[in-house]
Order: sequence, then structure tokens, then C-alpha cells
Amino acid sequence: MYQDSSSSRLPPCPTTSGANPYAAPQAALEAPPLPLEPGQYAPCPRCGCTYADRLKRTFWGGRLGPKMFTHVRCRNCQSRYNGRTGGWNTGNIWFYVLVLIPVEVTAILGFIFVLIAIIAFLLR
Repeated sequence: MYQDSSSSRLPPCPTTSGANPYAAPQAALEAPPLPLEPGQYAPCPRCGCTYADRLKRTFWGGRLGPKMFTHVRCRNCQSRYNGRTGGWNTGNIWFYVLVLIPVEVTAILGFIFVLIAIIAFLLR
């Protein structure tokens, strides 16, 4: 799995409460500021948190795929989803992979065919 430098431990999402109701009261600590504004991306479909970080690269799409589908990672539960629609990107990923692989194979085979034709033309 790809880990970028911004995947350090982040504070929990402020919209969800992970407090233990049986714990002793704690002094209020000031939380570090979050760099992204809430609401910049759609809420996470798993936990509802509105804080997410845009992914720059994935194993299935390199650098282009995440940009095409606004692929983001939730700061609270670390799930990856579509930041524009708030849905899962599973269907988009399958479409991207199933369309991209045949196009790449066709391009590679076409290049090999043209290369063989040029060599055959030069050797006659």
C-alpha cells in the first residue's frame, strides 16, 4: 500500500466523538489546527467525517486515476472514497482498470507491429 509523507498520525475527526463515557474527566486540550477546511470534500460514507486528504498516487491508477475521480482518504477512519460524490470509487476503479489495460496492450502490440514492419522494410 502506498504511504505518502502526510500519512503521519492525525488528530481524530472533530465531528465524531470517540470519548469513553466511563473515563474520568480530562482537562480540555487545544487541538492542533487542521489544514483543510471541513466541507471541502463530501462526507465519508463510512463515518461521516468531512475532513479528508487528497491522494496523489494509487497502485491502480498511478497519478492520473486519483485526479480523475477525486480520490480522497478520510482522516478519521482512513477509508478511501470519491471526494466529489461521497460514494465509493470501486466501480470507477474497475472501469479505469478494465479500459486502461486493453488500451495499453493494444498500443504496445501496435508499436511492436510497426517496429517489425520498419525493420522488414529496411532489410529487404
